[in-house]
Amino acid sequence: LFALFDSLYLLSNGRTVYFGKAADSVAYFSSMGFPCPNYMNPTDYFMRQIIQLDDASTSRVSRMVDVWLTMENTMPAPKRPDYATQDEVAAYTESRLGLE
Repeated sequence: LFALFDSLYLLSNGRTVYFGKAADSVAYFSSMGFPCPNYMNPTDYFMRQIIQLDDASTSRVSRMVDVWLTMENTMPAPKRPDYATQDEVAAYTESRLGLE
């Protein structure tokens, strides 16, 4: 199921821990010292890492948020998605559906 996701947005108490390509998330968590075990669903592993149950987990998540904020401030702005304009949709509808 994880492989079907294009993007992944992980929050803990409303703070971003990760936002980006799902395919890059395992390497990202590994780079912070949280490698996903073999044969474990990455989403399950991430959820276990970002849940805050005690002081140790709260501290861990705070570090993750700080790392994300640092990375986010150094990343280039995301490319605007290429969406079809209304005219392009109308032209497609007319040409493909014969609604002229």
